[in-house]
Amino acid sequence: MKLPCCLLCLGFAAAVACGHEDEGKTISRLSDEIAAKPAEGSLFTRRAALHLELGDWQACLVELERAERTGQRGLEVLRARALMAGRHYGHAIAVVRPVAEDAMAAILMARAEAALGRVAEAAEDYHQAMKRLPNPEPDHFL
Repeated sequence: MKLPCCLLCLGFAAAVACGHEDEGKTISRLSDEIAAKPAEGSLFTRRAALHLELGDWQACLVELERAERTGQRGLEVLRARALMAGRHYGHAIAVVRPVAEDAMAAILMARAEAALGRVAEAAEDYHQAMKRLPNPEPDHFL
């Protein structure tokens, strides 16, 4: 589970590193890279993360499907974040439940449960997730 999280972090780092570049140019650059290396799933993952950052959760899901077709795995957390952005809380829970031993997956599951009004389940999942995080940050508590 650490490799996909690392890849996701690298994707976010690349997006931040390109902070001077407007989002349209970044997507265009990623599209050019994908055209050159269509079997490179991490490029689709990076583009998915950028779409989500721009608020386009549906485009994010499309890119994640493309990434999976290249063999990319460990996309549950990003997929759940996209589903949460689209207010598909039940689907987000279903996506992260199999990987709920991951602290971020458990946090997303708890947030989705809270959005559905399942307060007791959300509290328990938050509690379990906080125990798994070595250094929880304030955002993890919100």
